[in-house]
Amino acid sequence: MLKFGPHRSLNQKSKPLAEGEFGEFSEQLSQSMLKIMRGFGGIGLAAVQIGIPKRLIVVDAGEGEVVMINPVITSASEETKEMEEGCLSFPLQMFKISRPSEVTVEYRKVDGSPAEETFFGLTATALQHEIDHLDGITVLEKVSRLKRDIYRRKFKKFRKKIGK
Repeated sequence: MLKFGPHRSLNQKSKPLAEGEFGEFSEQLSQSMLKIMRGFGGIGLAAVQIGIPKRLIVVDAGEGEVVMINPVITSASEETKEMEEGCLSFPLQMFKISRPSEVTVEYRKVDGSPAEETFFGLTATALQHEIDHLDGITVLEKVSRLKRDIYRRKFKKFRKKIGK
């Protein structure tokens, strides 16, 4: 089930996948995550967002599916770009966030093999957003206190409206 913020589990660091979790487990989890992400109209999802505190993310920003296990950003451009970011865990709101426009990421594939790639544009932004989730950092930590407070009030009204 998708975790909506602010939810305390979203602020906890995720644990790396162990050697025995590559293959069938990581394949099934990543395919489920892609289905959930698309079902909610997203372009990225971290396992922690569905209650699984493991370092696995999926992204599809229009350039094809990217599945990363235990990702680490090894370099980022000095050039940044401010973009409006949404988050499946923080519905009803877009957040203006400035991030490096290019990142290089080391990660493992579903089968456990190592990989390293450089990403640009929207895919780079989405990857940084999802890797932040793995580190317990949400978009609310990236914006001003005023914007956080506004979001929390909106979300409280939303929850009241839907009866939760």
